[in-house]
Formats: sequence, C-alpha cells, structure tokens
Amino acid sequence: FAYIVAYIIWSLDIMRSMRRFSAGEKKYAAGVREFRIPGSVAYRVFYPANTQQASKFKGGNWFREGTSSFLTGYVYLAIAIDMESIWGTVLEGLCFTICFFLPPTWFTIPYCYKDAPLAQQADEEKKGFHTFPLVLFSHGLTGTGEEHAMFFTDLARRGVVVAILTHQDGSSSRVRKEDGSLLYYRKPNFKNYSMDFRPNQIKIRQEEMEAMRN
Repeated sequence: FAYIVAYIIWSLDIMRSMRRFSAGEKKYAAGVREFRIPGSVAYRVFYPANTQQASKFKGGNWFREGTSSFLTGYVYLAIAIDMESIWGTVLEGLCFTICFFLPPTWFTIPYCYKDAPLAQQADEEKKGFHTFPLVLFSHGLTGTGEEHAMFFTDLARRGVVVAILTHQDGSSSRVRKEDGSLLYYRKPNFKNYSMDFRPNQIKIRQEEMEAMRN
C-alpha cells in the first residue's frame, strides 16, 4: 500500500513540475480538440490557436478521461493486479480519492484551450494563409501520449500542429476502446514467448497511425 501511495505522489509531483514547461511569451495560444476514428482509435490534436479568442474557451484537460484514470493505469504497471478483481476497484477508488483533493488547476493544461479557434497567419507571398507543420506522435511502451501534453502545448504555441493517439495494441498503460471497454498494458509471456508478439503490435500501430494521418 505504501509503495502504491509513494508511486502516485511521485507521478503527481512530476505533473506539477511540468506545468511550468510552456510558460513564457509565445506567438500563439494553444488549442486542443478530440476525435475518434470509427472502428479505430481516439486521438487529440494540439494546434496554434487565436490568441485573442482562446481565453474565452474552457481550459483543455490534461488527460481525456481524467488524471485518476491515468494514475490508475500507471500504478497497474507497478503492481500488475487483476483490474477486474476487488483490488482493481480499490486501486481505482484510491487514485480517484487522491485526485479529488488536488487543486483543480492541476487537471488542465496551462495556455491550452479546448476547441479554441485555429490561428490564421497571413502569408503575403502566397496571398493566402500560412499553413502550419504537422507532427504525428506515437507513444512508447506503457505510454499514452497524453502525459506529454505540456510539450505538445509548447509546440502548438510555437506554430506546430501535433496529433497524438493512444495505441490499442496493448502497449499503453490504459486505453478505452471504442466499445467502452478498457485495455491495460499487455506483458509478454516470457516463458512461452512468441516472436510475433512485438511485430504484431508494430503492425497495429502502423495501421492506427495511417488511419489518423488520413
């Protein structure tokens, strides 16, 4: 129990310190929008937002399903319990209770606003509007992509569009699928390891990235 609490506190302290990452004057505000590809993954897009209008919109949530859900997924990685058992329910309740008593500002991304209007920068040479570069982000093992929201916000404020997803190949700490079910990190069976385990995950990742790009 003490190990779980210490792990949660450590994770929250990292989140607190990261809130200063995108501070300072930037050319744009940042906006964030959420999408779902039918039959595939959900993803988020961080983009340069109109500075004058962005503050009228609600602050963007750091995590799509809330900070407690994110913490639950990462603590699961540390202790690997059966999330459908009573201990899984206890873990979710513990993470929710801790987050309930934290300042509300911890759950929103500084300088980032949900569904804020896209910034438009005039391009005199082309007699039109400037287009922003696009970055497609694929998280690593046990990641979700959403833990890097501060970094994406900083890029958006500098004029870069960033699209991120949480893979449904079993490599994420926790992800909600289109049917509402939860998928936690799948650890390989090293006693009977299949050489196709990681290649199959790579194939799924490639398909999901192509779906998001299109």
